[in-house]
Amino acid sequence: MKIIFPDIKTIGEDLDLSGFEAFGDVIKYPFSTPEELLERSADADVIIFNKVSINEASIGNAKNLKLVCVTGTGTNNIDKAYLASK
Repeated sequence: MKIIFPDIKTIGEDLDLSGFEAFGDVIKYPFSTPEELLERSADADVIIFNKVSINEASIGNAKNLKLVCVTGTGTNNIDKAYLASK
């Protein structure tokens, strides 16, 4: 399983995220533009994010995606209708 953190710098540098490694390969990116996320999420199973926008333009190529997790309190950066359709 491939787990990506597309904007790890916005989550905080004092968190121990090593527990995720028990579930698969963990890849952390400091920040991701929508174009970068489109490429980076192409074979991701899980995306854990904070500030990036999650929509068809940013994850439309994610053919293996099973789970999207937001680490913040707001969901205005998530296209919930798009995710529900997938």
